[in-house]
Amino acid sequence: RLASLRGGQAKKKQRIERQNKILFKAKSEIMNISNHELFLLGVMLYWAEGAKQKEYHPSQRVCFSNSDPEMLKVFLRWLKECLHLNAEDVLFEIYIHETYKKTKEELSIYWSKITGFPLGKLSTVYYKKNKVHSYRKNRGESYHGVLRISVKKSTDLNRKITGWIYGVCEKLSISDIIPIES
Repeated sequence: RLASLRGGQAKKKQRIERQNKILFKAKSEIMNISNHELFLLGVMLYWAEGAKQKEYHPSQRVCFSNSDPEMLKVFLRWLKECLHLNAEDVLFEIYIHETYKKTKEELSIYWSKITGFPLGKLSTVYYKKNKVHSYRKNRGESYHGVLRISVKKSTDLNRKITGWIYGVCEKLSISDIIPIES
């Protein structure tokens, strides 16, 4: 049994070393990111995680939700550096499970540190009902909920982002989207 445990620990150590080597090499393959590349990154992030306008909801403002701190930082940087939005136009909402109601203050502080915005901007918290049986892995100290970033009066900006997405598809020759009927 002890030999089996030592073997498992040795395998784990090898896996971690291999993983770190791959991560370090991959990280070094990313060169400086230009403003245009940041612009495209933001468009792609929004395409993946942002709220889209629908036929039944044509006046959707810009909203972006995620729980990954780095992704949220990239999105905020995109809003500031590429779209030149003012901090006053940015709104935040925190979504957490009911079980974490007691940690509301801690979670607001966490997201304030991540975003660099004052606590007052992160005071809106919504609670999600818990399921009796949950298979979520992000529990306890690793749980921070989801942060939703919205932009005031941004319906037309959302439409513009949709146009940028269509432009990317067109430049890659992967779509013939014609969003408006003639």
